[in-house]
Amino acid sequence: MKYLKTFLLFYLFGFSQFSSAKTEIDTITNWQIYKDSKVLFRSNERECYKLTGVLKKNDDFKSLKIVFFRDTKSYGKQKITLSKGEKVLIQCDYENSDELEISKSKIQNLFEKTKVDLTIMYYDKREPKGILLGYLRLEN
Repeated sequence: MKYLKTFLLFYLFGFSQFSSAKTEIDTITNWQIYKDSKVLFRSNERECYKLTGVLKKNDDFKSLKIVFFRDTKSYGKQKITLSKGEKVLIQCDYENSDELEISKSKIQNLFEKTKVDLTIMYYDKREPKGILLGYLRLEN
C-alpha cells in the first residue's frame, strides 16, 4: 500500500508538470519587406545575417510594406523604426496588424546627396528590445 501511494504521488506530480507545460511554437517568426508589391527581401529570426533592401530616389513606389508573421498573432501595440546609428529618423506606430506600411512621403525626406543606410527595427509587447528586420539603403 505504501508503494502504491508513493507511485500515485509521483504519477500525479509528473502529470501536473506535463499538463502545465508551456506550448512550444512550431513556426519561426518571419517577415517580408515590399516596395509596393515587389519583395525587397524576406528573412526570419533564425537567420544570422540581415539583408539590405535598396530604394532609389527616383523609384516609382507608393509605400514600403512590412508583413510580419508570428504564430501567436498577439501583437498589441507595434512600432517600426528606421534609424541611422542611434538616431531614430522615422517611427511608425500600429496596433494588431500583420501588414505595417510606411508611406513614400515619409521616406522621401531622408534621401541625401550620398547613400544612406538605415536600420529597420520592429517592436511590440513581446519584443520590447526589438527585432532587427534588416537594412534599407537609400540611393540617389
